[in-house]
Amino acid sequence: DAISEFTVGLACLLAAGLRTMDEIWKANRELEASQQALRNLVDADPLTGLYNQRKFRGFMGDVSGLSGALIFLDVDKFKSVNDNWGHAAGDLSLRQVADAMRSIFRADDGLFRMGGDEFLAVAFGLSLEDAKERITRLRESLVVPDENGIPIHISAGISEFGGDSPIDETLAMADAAMYADKSLRRRDSSSST
Repeated sequence: DAISEFTVGLACLLAAGLRTMDEIWKANRELEASQQALRNLVDADPLTGLYNQRKFRGFMGDVSGLSGALIFLDVDKFKSVNDNWGHAAGDLSLRQVADAMRSIFRADDGLFRMGGDEFLAVAFGLSLEDAKERITRLRESLVVPDENGIPIHISAGISEFGGDSPIDETLAMADAAMYADKSLRRRDSSSST
């Protein structure tokens, strides 16, 4: 009878141990999910759902040795959208830019809201011509007035990166190209009116 009591006691102990291990595994999975949710909150722009500027630095550190195109985008006359139609309309415009970027760029491209009305796409293996084609498609999709009747116009600059290209230099080149495009678009806009 002592052996039976020992066996029952051992079985109960094993069952309790298994239940405890199952609870620990479950708690660990929940903790991992919570940590991932926190990482997403830290790395994502809450308005657009795109990655933020903080994530960009880490993202580019993870892609050393790869090549592609860095495309810097800026919403033209964005302040006037906020001033004339309100901040809710401005927020809608920013979300539409993000949605259009997601539909035009590939799933593995990095898409970022750098702040305010500035966006960035990191497109691996994308040629300069393909990058220009994506910008054209993006412009065409955004110029259709949104639900507030506001067409969105963007200026864009492209810089190619590859191998050991310093990211700050590549970003500065794309930014400078975007401002050159913005200046050209303003000049073309004022000469056509």
